Amino acid sequence: MTSDGVVSLVTATPADGFAVQRTQSAPTDMAVYFNETNHSFIIHAIWWNDAPFVEVSEIGS
Repeated sequence: MTSDGVVSLVTATPADGFAVQRTQSAPTDMAVYFNETNHSFIIHAIWWNDAPFVEVSEIGS
C-alpha cells in the first residue's frame, strides 16, 4: 500500500496444492485468495480512514 491509498500486489506464492487469485474492485480495495479444494485463505487489504487495514480469513477445512 502506498501513502496515497493505492493497494497493489507485488508477489503471491501459493503453497503446494493451493492456487492464487486476486480481485480488485477499486485502487484502494484488493483481496487475494489462496484456494485449495474446499479450503481458502483470504487476505483483504483496503485503505480506510487514511490508513491501511488488512483482514485475513479462513474458510473451509
